[in-house]
Amino acid sequence: HAIGATGGHCDATGWREGAVGKETGPEVGVINGADEARRAVRLAHKYGATVIKTCATGGVLSLADAVDTPQLTQAELDALVDEAHALRLKTAAHAHGAEGAKRAIRAGIDSIEHGSFLDDEALDLMKHKGTYYVPTLMAVQGLSEQIQKGVPIPPAIKVKAEDAIAHVQQRFQKAIAKGIKIGLGTDAADRFIDDLERSASS
Repeated sequence: HAIGATGGHCDATGWREGAVGKETGPEVGVINGADEARRAVRLAHKYGATVIKTCATGGVLSLADAVDTPQLTQAELDALVDEAHALRLKTAAHAHGAEGAKRAIRAGIDSIEHGSFLDDEALDLMKHKGTYYVPTLMAVQGLSEQIQKGVPIPPAIKVKAEDAIAHVQQRFQKAIAKGIKIGLGTDAADRFIDDLERSASS
């Protein structure tokens, strides 16, 4: 499981109490506080994870959150990354917004995924700390194509998608200009992505 906050982008339990049984916890990657962050990492490691992914901000494809708002505290991210690195696991943060990304970068996260609204401070921090940037361009391209084709997309998601699409390429070019290390990734859970070859050509 990716690790995130109750009610955040990584909490897949729905919007109504009891919809999927009892409220979730670290066992399925939903945390509140630094101790639960450590427990979630240890459980993921126990069950075979080799990379710990966290949701540091809201997401494009989730209905209930703003795409750029931070969803984990600095203390939670510090604990998560510290525990993962102690177990020799790599870490990745889903992060569209600058503030959530900066918290993850300060914590020592190994890569930022998406980064649609990274500001110069976030990019400079990434350069300083050697953080990889994975802009998931194919996911953005896939969403753009779906919107152009008129595929039904919930209005709240469409607004967020169009905002991210308008910004991510500029952030990507800035990251290249600053000499930030770039990783190739497709955002594989996204139903709109295509193959890795198209992602590389983007």
